[in-house]
Amino acid sequence: MFGLLYLVCLPILRHFRPGLGAGSPFEFLIPVVNAFVSFLPSFLNPWFEAFKQGPERLLLGLLFVGLLSAYGSGLQGRIRDEMRAIWQTPNVAVTTYPVGAIYRLRTSGPYKAFYYWLTHWALPAVFALIIFAMLLAVLYCAVADLSRAYFAFIDVTGGRVCAASTVTNASTQAETRPFATKSLCTATGLKVKKGNTNELSLKTTDGWEDGYDWKQPDPRKAKGIETGPNGFGWDKATWPMTFGLPYRRLIASNWFATVIRIGDAGFGEIVLEWKPEDPCKCPAEPRYKATFKAARDGEVFVYVNDSVVSWLGFARFYDNNKGEAELTIALKP
Repeated sequence: MFGLLYLVCLPILRHFRPGLGAGSPFEFLIPVVNAFVSFLPSFLNPWFEAFKQGPERLLLGLLFVGLLSAYGSGLQGRIRDEMRAIWQTPNVAVTTYPVGAIYRLRTSGPYKAFYYWLTHWALPAVFALIIFAMLLAVLYCAVADLSRAYFAFIDVTGGRVCAASTVTNASTQAETRPFATKSLCTATGLKVKKGNTNELSLKTTDGWEDGYDWKQPDPRKAKGIETGPNGFGWDKATWPMTFGLPYRRLIASNWFATVIRIGDAGFGEIVLEWKPEDPCKCPAEPRYKATFKAARDGEVFVYVNDSVVSWLGFARFYDNNKGEAELTIALKP
């Protein structure tokens, strides 16, 4: 039990004490962990990362669990063999009794009292709290699903989340449009055609931050999570953001990921991988580029991936976003 608990707590240990990683003498375990990553769900990634960063800790935990499990299995077999012999000869008086420190401990009054408290009070209370927390989580996700369903209905019907503008056809001559990360959906006024490959360029004109406190006069205290057009994952996310995950517009994508949408109705979201145009320097206004192939005709909209809660107002969690950019789009020749 303690060995399994040690393995479960490895992500916490990794946070405070990073392991040796590829420099470990047991780095041969890293490819084995990578092989399991492909077949197991992504919510186990914190453990996979901890195992890869500390393969020596993983090996220690596995040996500890394996050896004690083997010893426990052997002990269980010996106990059953002795009890079978006693069961088969019930009239034979028992002439030997258990001795040793463990027997004296388990027959002592304080141990019995502690064991009774543990099995009749402590553990039932813990499991009751776990079940209650699970029920709350299920209820929370059910409410989030209702909110998502309503938002999806509003979104796909068109005009109420992404409002169409006066459209001009995009051409090989680049067209530039500004947008802010606080906007729930920004219309670019540029139209693409199905099957065409388009080239995008994004210039950050004001630093992007999630969770910026606009009411705080001191910019240092108002500071949020700094990010860019590719957004950020659990490495930067704060623990309260876990509650916003079921409400995130695109659950499988990063927070603050820049999303391109084609058309004001239906489903046409595209999450692109933005690459710095000049990765070797740090300009005051970073530029990024990406390409995409249009799956249908329509106007191009842009927004960042954040939570939307129907009964709090769709833009409630966009109000604390900071950052502006200019999006340039043109048909790729």
